[in-house]
Amino acid sequence: MMKRASQRNRKTEKTTTPSAKAAPARQPEPARHYTEAERAAALVLSERRKGRQRLPRTKAEKTETGYGLAWDADDQLGGNIAFANVTASDDLVFASGVMLQLARIASRQDGTLNSDDVDFCLSVVRAIEPRDPVEALLASQMAAIHNATMHMAHYMSCSQTRPQLETGCNMLNKLARTFALQTEALKKHRSSGEQTIKVQHVTVNEGGQ
Repeated sequence: MMKRASQRNRKTEKTTTPSAKAAPARQPEPARHYTEAERAAALVLSERRKGRQRLPRTKAEKTETGYGLAWDADDQLGGNIAFANVTASDDLVFASGVMLQLARIASRQDGTLNSDDVDFCLSVVRAIEPRDPVEALLASQMAAIHNATMHMAHYMSCSQTRPQLETGCNMLNKLARTFALQTEALKKHRSSGEQTIKVQHVTVNEGGQ
């Protein structure tokens, strides 16, 4: 009986030992006060985003044969429809083909695929706001040339020899000129359906016919 009583006392002593002090609660960060200029910029951004097609983010997953790409959303069909609207096309096969081509452009030299790089290429096409599938293809090519231009600019910044610098400079100039030609082609295509009316003023002096 004495042993059982002592064991009970030990158990109660263990349960009544003071526990470790809890960590102090993390204080919430103070609310940030935005300046007038920041609020004005936010309003301008909000107005620009009105009426534009929203796109979900993409998700790149590594597979046995490479990388798979999907929308980072539960509704995959909704993402396909949204990008079809971006390409101004009613063909989901066309839209998915353009998306896969942009994904290949965004892939890195080691073969890896980063969803942020894909999202940027898609956002370039969305920012150009194609009006028909031809403009969507041209916008995709502009995204590709811009991507290559920035890669070549990075190559130049890392050049350590004169031949490397000259090669990078030549390629960068060609890519920049190509992008400028693409911009002109887009403007020409968009203005091809617009009619231009020239009004000429003819002055007839006294005695003239």
